[in-house]
Amino acid sequence: MARKRKKKKKVRNFPSIFTILFIGFLIYVAVTVKNQYGLLTKLRNEKEDIQQEKTVLAAEVDSLSQDLEMLDDPDKFLEVIEKIAREEYKMVKPYETMYIDKNKNENKFIKGIGDEN
Repeated sequence: MARKRKKKKKVRNFPSIFTILFIGFLIYVAVTVKNQYGLLTKLRNEKEDIQQEKTVLAAEVDSLSQDLEMLDDPDKFLEVIEKIAREEYKMVKPYETMYIDKNKNENKFIKGIGDEN
């Protein structure tokens, strides 16, 4: 009687090629998702910054539109010119004295004066 030999199954100690490809695919997906999440966070922060800038610019537009409406009236026109001359160009009226507060941090005229280094 001939005995039929049973083929022994090969015992593999290493994973199959499909397992290696699947693990590689999972690593690729994980890295891609991480990068996309970082990019999304960056874009959200930029969006918030732009919205804040938009609100500041909207307030400036409102202020300028009020100034524009004031230009139609001749008396108001002089007030606008005086406002611009005082704020932008630091002009004063004759016989008027300008006082500078040294305690203010935002003062451009005295920045650095009196600092002890």
